[in-house]
Amino acid sequence: MKGDRELIAMRRAGQKPSVVWVSDFPRTTMDGLTVCVHGDTPELLDLRFLVGVTVLAESPDQKRLERLVEACKAHAKRVVGTQFDGRDVVRILDTAGHMTWQA
Repeated sequence: MKGDRELIAMRRAGQKPSVVWVSDFPRTTMDGLTVCVHGDTPELLDLRFLVGVTVLAESPDQKRLERLVEACKAHAKRVVGTQFDGRDVVRILDTAGHMTWQA
């Protein structure tokens, strides 16, 4: 996992972002609000820094997106997961049930 240290430091300083991106795409740069989990096992990630925030999760793979949403929702206030096929949105999962959609 990359990008989590910045968020953990932010939370320890008493700050809470309203939204955090959890990306399953390979990334080389982090912006302080994005966590890259590409290549990691979703069920083994320590995602406690997501407590109380809305998570925007993204993955190109349907099963992996479902696993990421499950892992994140254990801590997050809400998770909106989006599956991309490389160009278009294929599926949206929303733990609040408002934005769930499949092409």
